Amino acid sequence: MSGIKSILVPAMGDAGDDTRLATAAAVAQLFQAHIECLHVRAEIGDQLASTLSVQPPTIASAEFMAAIATEVERRAHEARRAFDTVCRTQKIPVSAGIATTAAVSADWREESGDDVETLIVRACRHDLAVVRCEMPRQGPSRGLPPDSAGAVLIRAGVPILLAGATAPRSFATVAIAWKDRPEASRAVTGAMPFIAAARKVVVMTVAESAAPGGYAADAVVERLRWHGYEAAELRCPAPERGAGAGHLVAEAVKAGADLLVMGAYGHSRLREWVFGGYTRHVLSGIDLPVLLAH
Repeated sequence: MSGIKSILVPAMGDAGDDTRLATAAAVAQLFQAHIECLHVRAEIGDQLASTLSVQPPTIASAEFMAAIATEVERRAHEARRAFDTVCRTQKIPVSAGIATTAAVSADWREESGDDVETLIVRACRHDLAVVRCEMPRQGPSRGLPPDSAGAVLIRAGVPILLAGATAPRSFATVAIAWKDRPEASRAVTGAMPFIAAARKVVVMTVAESAAPGGYAADAVVERLRWHGYEAAELRCPAPERGAGAGHLVAEAVKAGADLLVMGAYGHSRLREWVFGGYTRHVLSGIDLPVLLAH
């Protein structure tokens, strides 16, 4: 199983850039991979429309437009600062070409337009996209709104890694939240490079029916052992009434997981994606890095 060799990470000029970039760097160091750091400059008209939907202007039009332009420039400056900082502190060379030796590298890319649509187009060209969801009601923006992150997940066709509150120091322990669904199977497949590099793999499932082993999680352990991953173990934590997705996240933390792997469950409804409770929970932002596939 080949590792991850190209990683896309958006630099948005917000409070989440440092964590996103540090998480992408941790993955790149593990797999000797290349990072493409993407900043999408908002068109002035789009930024204006977004601002007007929240806070109508109370100053002269020319001054207001100048303020919007200043904000666009500020975000671009902050995004580049975060990129330069992580490259300098982690000694990552900046190179736009394909490396001829196994080494970590990074390059900066700047485009204009819709940030989500551009991110989807660029993500299709990589093995993994690292994003961070905005934590509601917790101060300055730290990433994409959950709906936007969901759109990237569904439409980009590659696994996405949701960065946690802090960058992981390692990916030594991987936890898999299992359901007997195609999405979960694709998430395991997408996480195989992490699983191969891990020292310990924990497969977790919560029986939602009376039949023991209703999700055949033991078959996942067997599948991993066919790949030679003897360190896999199975846990079936007892469900807690009303606990929902938070229960499995807590179990993953209890197991010492550095990464949680899970399928993203949802369906389309009038051009919008309606996600299940587990997916909504992690898209709303949790402390643990989560690898998602649909």
